[in-house]
Amino acid sequence: MSCKYETWEYVPESPLKDQLRAIVSQSPTSLALDCLLREPDDLQIVLKTLRVVEVYTVTTLSMRYCPALRTEAGLDLLLELCGEVWENPQPKGVLTFGPNLAMIETMYLSESLNEREVSQVTKAWQGRGHQHVAPGMVLVEGEEPKTMHTFRRKPKGYAPLKAERNDLYIPKVMIDEIDAAGGKKKGGGGKKGKGGGKKKEMKVRPLC
Repeated sequence: MSCKYETWEYVPESPLKDQLRAIVSQSPTSLALDCLLREPDDLQIVLKTLRVVEVYTVTTLSMRYCPALRTEAGLDLLLELCGEVWENPQPKGVLTFGPNLAMIETMYLSESLNEREVSQVTKAWQGRGHQHVAPGMVLVEGEEPKTMHTFRRKPKGYAPLKAERNDLYIPKVMIDEIDAAGGKKKGGGGKKGKGGGKKKEMKVRPLC
């Protein structure tokens, strides 16, 4: 999709340009784009600017009351953004296993999407990780019900379930061996310890 702005510098002076300038000069972790995305080109230049920074830092986007997201082109860009992954340089002096990846972890989209669009965004969002907080209705006394379209990949205080902990911390080959042995570790049935007593069990401290 072509964009009428070649780079962020071509955007007229406005609150939107202030946010774009912050991306390249201040390494922000969040962007407040509420009411600023009036047309698809506005979202396109945001995405274009995020892609050219040397170290990606933005993890939270607020895009409430943005009519651009209700257009077909704007929605396509939003779906693209949901699956975007940035690879940052490895931090100096830190031993890492694998690439240093970053992505959008929280999006606020209230009053920018209808229900059909929310379902499409949810599907795209979950392609890169489960949505732990689902959009829901908020009731305020004396006001019409509002749909709060908040997307998070991992909320504060997130505690993985047992099966999720296994996926995170136990290598698959070990899980397969345990399953093949009927839930028991291989190599059981050895001799008792000295003095005929029972072999002491080693207590493993849980990782979470």
